[in-house]
Amino acid sequence: MKSQEKFVQFGDFMGIAVVFYKSLGLDAFAPQEKRSILLKIFQVLVLVLGTGNLFLAIALEVTYFIKSFGVLTNILEITALLPCTIISTASATKILTVWSRNAQLTPILHQLEDMFPQTVAEQEKYDIKFYRKHMRRVVLPCVVLTLITGAIFSFFEISESTINYFRNGNFEKKYPYFFWYPFDDQTNWVYPILYLHQFYAGFVTVGASIATDLLLCCIVTQFRMHLDFTSRQLLKMVPRGGSNDIRYLKQLIQRHITILRFSDDINDVFGISSLCTFLSSAPIICFTGFQVSIGVTNKTFAKYILFLVYQLLTVFAVCYHGNIVIDSSLEVGDAAYGQDWFQASKEYKKILLVLMTRATKHSTLRATSFVTASLRTFSSIISTSYQFFALVRTMYNDDN
Repeated sequence: MKSQEKFVQFGDFMGIAVVFYKSLGLDAFAPQEKRSILLKIFQVLVLVLGTGNLFLAIALEVTYFIKSFGVLTNILEITALLPCTIISTASATKILTVWSRNAQLTPILHQLEDMFPQTVAEQEKYDIKFYRKHMRRVVLPCVVLTLITGAIFSFFEISESTINYFRNGNFEKKYPYFFWYPFDDQTNWVYPILYLHQFYAGFVTVGASIATDLLLCCIVTQFRMHLDFTSRQLLKMVPRGGSNDIRYLKQLIQRHITILRFSDDINDVFGISSLCTFLSSAPIICFTGFQVSIGVTNKTFAKYILFLVYQLLTVFAVCYHGNIVIDSSLEVGDAAYGQDWFQASKEYKKILLVLMTRATKHSTLRATSFVTASLRTFSSIISTSYQFFALVRTMYNDDN
């Protein structure tokens, strides 16, 4: 019983990300040929309905902005519209790009599952508990904050209208987002339908954003676990010149090569998705921070603060895990150099030298060829956001 409680499964690391994926009509784990016909049809319907509704929402947001541009006389109103449009567009791009790479992603996840330690003894060697704690400390707060932010944005207006209805009998038909409709959206029978449409668009936006970023962070945690294990085993090795030393060293090198290959494949799968995260984050942080600093009403202050923290935490999570990839890959080379290799055979030393040479070039989490995810990148994004913020604030002061 005690062993069962200690045992951790691969799904415990990926479970939350997989749930978000399935809610969008995607299944990163199951190959297409293993799915039933009904399940395939259902997933396609969910995917088409969700992405179609999201693209419709983006079109309605852009139309509203264009039609209202002459009416929006100050920057405060314009910056209130842009963050939702930007994050919706980024989420739609994320889900489509990752979906198009799903055939490349699924084999990687299955191979990582095969490499996952299958016994309690192996998991103790890998120090599984440490990485589970990492998931709870870093990834879980992102999920909770995302769900809270999405819920507040979706239900704030209807909750406020409901409270006012019970107070004074007046129910004001307000929507969570700024959409343009070519008909009257205030009729009793249209309002619940349109509100559901906007709620679903908001859910897909949040789901697509968190699903792609969260799955990337979960995979990077697996990379880190295997790279750290390789480093620890290299440090523990005390070669005596036997054939077993060379055999075990080759096994560690093969594991290292496999993880590095996975890293390159993951960059192909999530490169555009990460780029969307970085490109959209600066203007969103800028405009949302501007809304908070200028003085929104007390009712919406918490909503914008949550949205700002959510965006900062999302970008930080991706950049932090990018830094993990860099540090863990460099530690392999340090561990190889730091072991007691002096008494090893010449063949062993040659093989070890190849490993050290390869490990000097660290792996990276890349947003295509433009950006490398790291804490330095996060610092640059914050700096750029502040520069935009200062510019918008100056324009606002000039108008007033």
